[in-house]
Amino acid sequence: MVTFDSVLYNAAIILLPICLFEIFGNGYGPCSGDRKRSSGECLLVAAANVVTALFCAAHPIPLGGDSFDLRLIPFLLSFIYGSPLSGVAVAAAVLIYQYVAGPSQFIFMAAAYGFLTLICWVVSAKAGKTLFATRYFYPVLLTCLCFGALSGLSFALPRHLPAPSHSPIWLNFAFVLALHIALMLLIALIHTHIRANEVLTRKLIRSEKLNVLSELAAAVAHEIRNPMTVARGFMQLLSRSEVGEEKKRTYTQMVIEEIDRAEKIITDYLSFARPQAVHVEPLDLRDAVHKAMQLIGPYAAARGVELHSAAAQTPMPLLADEDRLVQGLVNVCKHGIDAMPEGGSLRLKFVSDPNFVVLEVSDEGAGMSEEVISRLGTPFYAMDTEGTGLSMMVAYRIVESLGGHVDVRSARGKGSTFTISLPRQRP
Repeated sequence: MVTFDSVLYNAAIILLPICLFEIFGNGYGPCSGDRKRSSGECLLVAAANVVTALFCAAHPIPLGGDSFDLRLIPFLLSFIYGSPLSGVAVAAAVLIYQYVAGPSQFIFMAAAYGFLTLICWVVSAKAGKTLFATRYFYPVLLTCLCFGALSGLSFALPRHLPAPSHSPIWLNFAFVLALHIALMLLIALIHTHIRANEVLTRKLIRSEKLNVLSELAAAVAHEIRNPMTVARGFMQLLSRSEVGEEKKRTYTQMVIEEIDRAEKIITDYLSFARPQAVHVEPLDLRDAVHKAMQLIGPYAAARGVELHSAAAQTPMPLLADEDRLVQGLVNVCKHGIDAMPEGGSLRLKFVSDPNFVVLEVSDEGAGMSEEVISRLGTPFYAMDTEGTGLSMMVAYRIVESLGGHVDVRSARGKGSTFTISLPRQRP
């Protein structure tokens, strides 16, 4: 009678190194397939299979009046997922164990595993690369060939016939063969699914990179085209002889401004893609907020938005690059102003915290859903259809470069609140 606990115990030990390789290593990829292993990886595969083969040999599974073990499976795995030399190493370990545990069987085992090694070496070298494309057929074929050869040698020598059993010999034989095939198929299934997931992940990453690249190209082209079109129009006007000197000076100044705007756009994109070194200095968040409000004031007034700032009662010291911090604050405020096309109030409030200097920027806009909030600060996502999302990307990047973070609270019809937290400078 079979002890199924022993079967599960042996199967778990065989699967353990495979799972460890898939989780912590480069996977149980075949040396006989398209993907070659390094010698170090093949050595690890051999070592893992040596350990599992010796464990299986030391813990046989009772079957009727006799017993069997699963040492053949690690031996086959070494050839399929390792290398021929890995298989030779496992065979040598099995023979050494057999010599120590049962010298009377050593000659037979040496002949049997020598023959099995020859079969596996020839199959893996001549047909392994082709057969591995059929990931389930190859392990089953090799298992049947080796199991049949080993069983044939066993029955050919009378002294190696199994002890009498209550079950027919053919039934025991069929059970042991089916168990070997089932375990090999399970291993192949695990390997195939993990490999398929890895391939899918690589494809998704590559697709995402190409998508980001295409969006970046489109965004840059869109942003640069506008000032270039304006500059070209003024240059065409300057080429006319009837244009007066006063207009020439005006048009020339406008061309310079548009070219400067294009240069600033390029600089902003480069600052997002390649963050500049941050030169920090002691400053007070209240001063940075005051400068940001002065800069954003005309923009807010033109859109009917009132700015309100609650004065902080205590200093808000931090270490930061003032220009970049002001730029980030302006971008966040601009986002709040743009969220109120019909006008409203933008409120800036300082929050007391022992570890951070905290600023809350609240608007009275339409609010955002959780999906929109999760995409804020990601490449090329903007609330308005004409924007590229660059301002919020830069704002998030600036805050993160200073060791801080941005939290967003929002509800439909109730506006949004951006909480900017930056590390407080210790005295």
